[in-house]
Amino acid sequence: MAIHRQAVEHRAEENDSSTSFMLWIGLIITFVSFLVIIGKSYHVGKIDEELFIARHTNSESYAHDKQILIVGHNQLATNIAKIAKNNLREFDLNWDLQRHMVWSKINTSRTDLIRLRAGQVNGQIWYAGLNCTESSLEAVQSVFEQIDILKRVIERHGQDLSLVTSVAELETAVKQAKIASLLAVKGGHSINVKLGILRSLYALGVRCMSLASERNCCRWVDSSIVDLMDIGTADMRQDLSLWGRLVVWEMNRLGMIVDLSYASYGAALDVLRYSRAPVIFSNAGAYAINKHHLNVREDVLIPLATQGGLIMISFDPKLLGGYTIDNVLEHLNYLREVIGPDHIGIGTGFDGFDSAIDGLENVSKFSHLFIALTNGKYSDGETFAPWTKGELRQLAGLNFLRVFHEVEQVKRELAHEQPLEDDGVEDMLD
Repeated sequence: MAIHRQAVEHRAEENDSSTSFMLWIGLIITFVSFLVIIGKSYHVGKIDEELFIARHTNSESYAHDKQILIVGHNQLATNIAKIAKNNLREFDLNWDLQRHMVWSKINTSRTDLIRLRAGQVNGQIWYAGLNCTESSLEAVQSVFEQIDILKRVIERHGQDLSLVTSVAELETAVKQAKIASLLAVKGGHSINVKLGILRSLYALGVRCMSLASERNCCRWVDSSIVDLMDIGTADMRQDLSLWGRLVVWEMNRLGMIVDLSYASYGAALDVLRYSRAPVIFSNAGAYAINKHHLNVREDVLIPLATQGGLIMISFDPKLLGGYTIDNVLEHLNYLREVIGPDHIGIGTGFDGFDSAIDGLENVSKFSHLFIALTNGKYSDGETFAPWTKGELRQLAGLNFLRVFHEVEQVKRELAHEQPLEDDGVEDMLD
C-alpha cells in the first residue's frame, strides 16, 4: 500500500529524494524487526529446538544425536530401600555399580551415573514406592522415605542431576546439560485414601503417580491382576471407584500426571472417561503383541491417543514376550501403526525386573534401539518402514514433554477450583 505524506514547502528536490530514501530504509528495518519479534514470541508449548541439538557426536549414536531422551520409569529408589536400607553411606550414584562388591550381584541393578551419561539420558522419571505387602501406614512411610532418598541423591549429585517440577525447569536442566529428574509414586495405596497425602506428595515435588501397582491392594482402583484372574462378579471388581474419580480429578487440578501402568482394563477405561488431562502408561507394552495383563489393549490405546495420552514402552522381557531388541521393535512398530508416533515414549521400568533384553540391558544402551529403528530392519533381515528423525524425536522425549505441558495447561484452567475433600463423593452424588 502506498504511503502518502504531506508535501513540505520550500524543500529542495535533492532533500526530497534523500528523505524518501531514508524513509524506505526505516520501513525495511521496522519490518525486519517485527519479524524477529514475532519469531521469538512464537510458542505453542514445545521445547526450544536448541534443546535437541546434539551434545555428543559419534558414529555409534548417530540416530540418537539430535533428540532429548526422557526415560519414563525407573525404580532405583526401591533398590536403595531394599539393598541399602535407605542409607546413603551404602550407596553412591557415582559408583560403578557393575563392579561394586554388593551391587554387581543385584540382578535388578541397571542404573548409575556412569551408565546414565553413556546412554545420553536427558531426563529420568524416578519412582518411589513398594508393592503393597505392608500395612497402609507402612506404605505411606516407605514412599516418604524413598522420596527423601531420591531428593538427597539428586542434591548430592547437583552437577549432574537437577530436580524438576515443571516443563520450564526441565528445559533449564537440559540446557545446563544436567539430567532432569522428576519424582513419581508407584501405587495409589501410598496415599492411604487421603487426598491430603496426595497434596503433600505434590508439595514435595512429585509430579506423577500410578494409581495401581502389581498387587491388587488399593481400595479404590483395581490392578490388572484382576484381569488375569478373570474376576467378573460385581462384588469383586470395582475398576475405578467413585472415590478414585476424586483422586484423578485432584491430580488434574494439581497438575500431576496420571499413570495407568498396572491398572486393570476397566479402571483404565474409567480413567480415560473421567480425566480432564492426558494420561500415560509409563511402563507397558502392546497386548496384541504379547497378551500379558500389564500390557495395553487396543480398545484402550485408541481413546488414550484420542485424548492426547502416551504409552511408554517397557523393556521388561516378561511384558515384551522375549529377550531381544526385535521384541521391542515389534511392539513399537505395532503402536506406531495403531496410534501413530505422537503417542509413544520410552519407559523401560529399569531396576524393577531381574531379566534383560539382549542389547538393552541397562540405561547405557539406548543408542542400540535408536539405530535399529533408523535402519528399519529386524535381526533376521526382515524390514519395516524406518523411523524418521522426527518420529525418533517424538519417541525419545517430545511426546512426553507435550503431555507434561498439557497437564500443566489443565492445571492453569482449573486454578479457580478448590482442593477436593475426602468426603467429596457425597457432592458427586448430589
